[in-house]
Amino acid sequence: MKVTLFLMGKKGLESLRHIINNFGAKIINQVFSHNDINVQEDYHNDIYHLCDHHGIEWDSQHKNPKIETKFAIAISWRWIIKTDKTVIVLHDSLLPMYKGWNPLVTALINGDTKIGVSAFVANDKADMGQVVLRESTHITYPIKIQEAIDSIVPAYQSLCIDIINLWKGKGLVPEETKNSLRSYSMWRDEEDYRIDWNESAIKIRNFINAVGYPYNGATTYLKDKKIIILDSSIYHEDVPITNREKHVGKVIFIDNKK
Repeated sequence: MKVTLFLMGKKGLESLRHIINNFGAKIINQVFSHNDINVQEDYHNDIYHLCDHHGIEWDSQHKNPKIETKFAIAISWRWIIKTDKTVIVLHDSLLPMYKGWNPLVTALINGDTKIGVSAFVANDKADMGQVVLRESTHITYPIKIQEAIDSIVPAYQSLCIDIINLWKGKGLVPEETKNSLRSYSMWRDEEDYRIDWNESAIKIRNFINAVGYPYNGATTYLKDKKIIILDSSIYHEDVPITNREKHVGKVIFIDNKK
């Protein structure tokens, strides 16, 4: 019994490596991957090189790819997969929370201390399929997005192994989900990377950390010039300013020339 893999990013690369280490390369029929222009490092060349090293067929086709196996696993995949085969999607949240786009980024911006990965059976509605497995981990702040990605890579790896074992054995059994917990994480465009200086110091720091590398970074304007802020720290607690939202950008104190 073989599996087809749709893989992108570091999570896809490390999951591929883990599957090979546990089952051998022969269990993988084919790997589909593609570049991602929305991040600084997308790992698609690393995925191709790993496939070549183990003699695994790979393809960069992302429109109407043909699945030759009975089931497939998709990790960080951005495109619709049209097929009558079973596709298990691994998603960066504890569904039904944060369906949609960039769920891990949204979780960090919101300051969630528990993050995780859910595996669900894909259907014709985005992220609405039945959840079959999930795995969570706890984090502390401050934390950068790359650290958060690294912290959930083991969850991706173990879920891939569990999915393949279940498929080979007793089959995948959907979990019961509570729709009252359902929420959506929206896709982000260039404007969504701009810092909102009306927010608290903690939320601003979390935002900068959440959209940093491998994403393109938080932006703001200084004297009409767009700049990217790669790192930040909280100098001291927020000052309680009356009508704060009307005075963002004004200097109130100078301390040590800052």
